[in-house]
Amino acid sequence: MIFLFNVLITLSAFVCAKYFQNGGAWGFGLSEILAYLSVPVLTLVVMYFYRFYDRYIYVERVRLFYRLIQFSFVLLVLYLFVGFLTNYFLWPAGRTFIIIYFTVLTCLMILMHLVVIPSILCSWFADPSKKIPCIFIGDPGDREKFSEFVGSYPVLGFMPIYEKDTDDIPERSEIFIASNSTDYGSLYNEISCHLTKGSIPVHVASNLFDHLKLRWDWIRYNDTPVLTFRRVNNDTVRGFVRRIYDLLLSSFIMILFSPLLLLVGIVIKIDSKGPVFFRQRRCANNDRIFTCYKFRTMIDGKDKDCDREGAYREYLQHKTTSGKILNENEVTPIGSLLRKTSLDEFPQ
Repeated sequence: MIFLFNVLITLSAFVCAKYFQNGGAWGFGLSEILAYLSVPVLTLVVMYFYRFYDRYIYVERVRLFYRLIQFSFVLLVLYLFVGFLTNYFLWPAGRTFIIIYFTVLTCLMILMHLVVIPSILCSWFADPSKKIPCIFIGDPGDREKFSEFVGSYPVLGFMPIYEKDTDDIPERSEIFIASNSTDYGSLYNEISCHLTKGSIPVHVASNLFDHLKLRWDWIRYNDTPVLTFRRVNNDTVRGFVRRIYDLLLSSFIMILFSPLLLLVGIVIKIDSKGPVFFRQRRCANNDRIFTCYKFRTMIDGKDKDCDREGAYREYLQHKTTSGKILNENEVTPIGSLLRKTSLDEFPQ
């Protein structure tokens, strides 16, 4: 339901901006068709990462307001960024469209998410049959506090359950853990044993989150931060979106700093013989091997990985060094400067 409201908000803002930009006329060229598709999709993707589909964010209205403002700013920057890279081929250019679209979108987001959606959620969960069973796990003496907590936030739609075998969890349910764990190992075990393959949300209130300086997700319960955990089954989609984001951002940075990179490459060639880039195979996520690229900072032929690995292995085994793992005499003059400024890492 919340997702449909977000789609409606996005399309309304887009139609309104296009209408006033074109003076009521609608084009159907390639750029117009791409705009009709890409702008709403971009907005919905950013909404997804800001969790505007999640009813928990409606508990704290002040935090939600700041989240909405931040969302609009990030979306505007991303719009201008991708538009710059594509010369605004994917979506409409012009100050009229940008001003109207983001003004209408922000106003509708604030109206719908601060007023309309919370009211609809409260009305929806007023029906006991629509409530979501929430299994409370914690000190039996805290059950009354939890009941008061649930009653204070009808937008959550929780129906507290206190005596329930957690091995037989209802399909449409959630878990709330008021943890008294005093060490992180016990807290981890307490969380992991309740995470299921069905992606049932597990809300955990623990004082240990304050010690870790973790920002609470959506509320503080009994003056302790609450974080929500669940098994994520959309790693492929998130990985694809993240990869597209990485490629766009890195391409933009490479173009922006290309004069500096070219200058560094020329200086390296003048400073010493050898290639401009140093390449090395490394292990990435999920044991995947990739080639790492850096600006060369050492005399060509002196960067002996096998020798350094052997010296490091010797150090780990015997806590003694037969020599320096990195000989500073092998670093070129320009290489020393690149390392101090970390510019040698830039090609990565």
